[in-house]
Amino acid sequence: MHVVIPIERALTRPWNDTGQWAAALGRGLVRARLRVTVLADTVLDTRPFEDAGLTLDLRRPDASMNARRPLAFRRWARRRAEEVGADVVLSLSRTMPGDVWMPLGLSAAEEAAFLFTGRNLVAKAFHAVGRTWLPQLSLAERYAAREGRRRASPVLRLSGPGGGPTELMTASLLDHPTDEELRSLRERTRGVLDLAEDDVVALASAPHLGDAGWAEMLGGLARAPGGVRLLVCGGSPHAVMSRARAAGSADRVTAISGVADPSAVMAASDVAVNAAFHPRRFGSGRFVADAIRIGRPALCARRAPGSGLIEPPGFGSPPVGLVVEENAPEAWARAFETACDRAWRERATKAARHIGAALGMDALIERLVVLLDRVASDRVSSR
Repeated sequence: MHVVIPIERALTRPWNDTGQWAAALGRGLVRARLRVTVLADTVLDTRPFEDAGLTLDLRRPDASMNARRPLAFRRWARRRAEEVGADVVLSLSRTMPGDVWMPLGLSAAEEAAFLFTGRNLVAKAFHAVGRTWLPQLSLAERYAAREGRRRASPVLRLSGPGGGPTELMTASLLDHPTDEELRSLRERTRGVLDLAEDDVVALASAPHLGDAGWAEMLGGLARAPGGVRLLVCGGSPHAVMSRARAAGSADRVTAISGVADPSAVMAASDVAVNAAFHPRRFGSGRFVADAIRIGRPALCARRAPGSGLIEPPGFGSPPVGLVVEENAPEAWARAFETACDRAWRERATKAARHIGAALGMDALIERLVVLLDRVASDRVSSR
């Protein structure tokens, strides 16, 4: 079976980049003995696709990443999918539905929110100059939605904004480490970051820093028991510390820049935290999936990406974390107090370690192959 995956573009962000998901999904499909072609307008680095054994078909190999042409890509990708003889199209692009549609990355509305929120006027103007394609993206999304409804394309989400588990669930790209590997990694990383062994360390990822919920979480941290520390990775450490100072919790926060492999900081932590109570941008739930994969329970706001993984309909029985229902400092203070309970952490950590294998890419690929086989068969029978 020949699977074609349109993505439009691939950046180099280590987490939640459409190109990274395409390479990971494509690698798994190739191992399942499927042929895979990725259609893209342009990519920053072709090596992940080449290493995965994928055919990469580029419309504009030398184009700037900011010189997006969503409408032109949409037309080209539809034509190329037919020309290369796709048996099934698994689209990860928001601009083009496929036989199966799993739109990833930021929508036009999310790009606009990212552009105009939390920046001074000079920064806003600078970023706006590089995003003159936003109206095109919005129009392409509208066309794609209309076409998707007409084709009745199955629409999948790795993890919707409500956090509920979907047909594919989400997945972690991390290895499932042994207990000894975890202990060694934890000791080394805590030493580098000057974290005491008896500190209760909560790990958060900065991409959702501007979302509602962060100020309340940092306020709750200031009221939490004294042994709790928050480690924040990604984004701007200066922006993180500015918000922590405003909430009165700066003395408990350590901020570092982005990491390519989150295994080390996951191992150094005791729990993961996703405070995005009303997320403004795309989230696949991978941060929470990574935490559980490493064996770390999660504290999640109700609507945070991945929150569905820690509830009974997902993997939450026995509990592998805690859902914070109320967007208030008091609610987060109670959540951190729960995380300080050694007995609770031991039970939740044991549960997370047990089910971590189910969140690997192999399990997701198995479910995806079954779906693609069914869709390809339906497509043949309808001709």
